[in-house]
Amino acid sequence: LLRLPQLFISLNILPLFSLPSQLPRGTYATTPLLNILNEACYGIKIKNFENSIQAKKQKVIDLLDRISTEEGKSEVVLCLDDHESTILENSFEEVFRQIDELEFQTRIGISRQKAQEIKEKLK
Repeated sequence: LLRLPQLFISLNILPLFSLPSQLPRGTYATTPLLNILNEACYGIKIKNFENSIQAKKQKVIDLLDRISTEEGKSEVVLCLDDHESTILENSFEEVFRQIDELEFQTRIGISRQKAQEIKEKLK
């Protein structure tokens, strides 16, 4: 039996936003992750997708679908294997690289700084 190391991520609205009033209406703990993966799959153009993200596009879509089942919850605990964690980290990097500061919050739903904080939790 091979056991892959797993990463547990607890996402809670309050650590992501200093005040509840700063949370955009309709935004949940999973929203930034979903928006990052959605941009990687369908928004930004990623040259050589499989090398940049280190996964086939369908694997990223599957992860997007899995995380979306948690949407609507204010607190979420995700269990990610090493490959899924790498997919998320690389997707964050591509989005940081390709979406400028002015557009970032509109497209992702949080500031670049908050997104960086979430990315750091993935390590």
